Order: sequence, then C-alpha cells, then structure tokens
Amino acid sequence: MSKTANSPTPRASQLLTLLGERILLLDGGMGTMLQEYRLGEADYRGTRFAQWPQDLKGNNDLLVLTQPDIVGAIHGKYLAAGADILETNTFNANAISMADYGMEALAYELNVAGAALARRVADSYEANEPGRPRFVAGVLGPTNRTASLSPEVENPGARNVTFDQLVTAYDEATGGLLDGGVLAKGSAPPPNNAAGAKAAVWIAWWRSRARAGASARAAWPGA
Repeated sequence: MSKTANSPTPRASQLLTLLGERILLLDGGMGTMLQEYRLGEADYRGTRFAQWPQDLKGNNDLLVLTQPDIVGAIHGKYLAAGADILETNTFNANAISMADYGMEALAYELNVAGAALARRVADSYEANEPGRPRFVAGVLGPTNRTASLSPEVENPGARNVTFDQLVTAYDEATGGLLDGGVLAKGSAPPPNNAAGAKAAVWIAWWRSRARAGASARAAWPGA
C-alpha cells in the first residue's frame, strides 16, 4: 500500500512509538555550554572569516562552520548524559538575525551545516548503541525582530519586519535544515513570527518532497 500524506517515515514512526512508551530527553542549552570554552574573536572567525569587516564574537551559530569540533563535542556530551534528542545549533541562523553580522547570505549554509553536524554525532552514538535511536530537531529561533509589537512607543503601528520577510527567512532556514537531514523545531516566537515560521516550514517541506519525487512527497520528513 502506498504511503498517504499522513504516513510517517520509518524514523518518524520510531519517534512516535518511543513517545508512547517513555519520556524522551531533549538536550540542554548550547550557549551556556559554549561559555566553558572561553572563545575569543579569532575563534569565532576561524580561517574562513579572518578578514570579515564586522566583529563576530557571540555569533554562536557561525561555530558550526568555524568550530564544528566544539559544537559536535557539546552535542556528544548531551547524548552521553542521556539525551534522546539533539537540537541543532541554528537558533539565530536566519537572514534576519544574521544581518547583525552582515552574514545574511550564509543563513542556508549554516542550517545545512548545523543539521548535518548534529545528525553525524547522533549517528555515531546510534552505531555504538544500536538499540537506542537518537533523534535531531532542527531549531528555528524567533529572530531578533517581532511583527507583533512596535519598536516605536509613539507609533504603535510600526513594525521593523514584515510577515513576508519572516516567511522568506524561515523558508530559507527550514530548507537548509531539511537538506541537512532533520525536521524543523520552533522556539516559541511571537504570534506573527510563529505564523510566518509555520507557513515557511510547509513551503520548504513540500518543495523538498517535490525535488525528491512523487513517492517521497507522500511521506513525512525524517526526525
């Protein structure tokens, strides 16, 4: 029997089954763990961005490109501590937030790299413990702007981002997460931001299914 639009992939089925059997543990914060490494400006830049014209310290999402071993090690620590689900280091990996660093063009690449890195670490733990699957949730942060509130006290109707801009940014980020091998997970953004994210997730998902072919379009993306 062919899969319907509501039929999960094997990994998604596995996740749903486990959720019905026991509590699954999500990992913890990435930023607090990164603080232990006391990274400086040069660490954030790496070789690739050594000459970047803006300060990059604090751009934690960039570390999936410049310090993947550190991010991967943190993922590993959470799995070793008992986590069942890893979150990608992509909380601010969208064009709107990356504009603070002049790195809007890197949004898609950051999401692909963050997803692929977390999936590789999860796969390595699965290989050592085949009876215990490890899952990866792709993170979509709320951006550093909101379409629900005005940034100007004297002008309550003003907005510093539009709904269409949010959809475009989330569409790009979600596409990167899917291409990197995981499904997207939101982070409780403001209402209008959440609506934009939801629209973008569906747009990106169906686009990925279309690229994969008719049979894949009928299946859920893997977790």
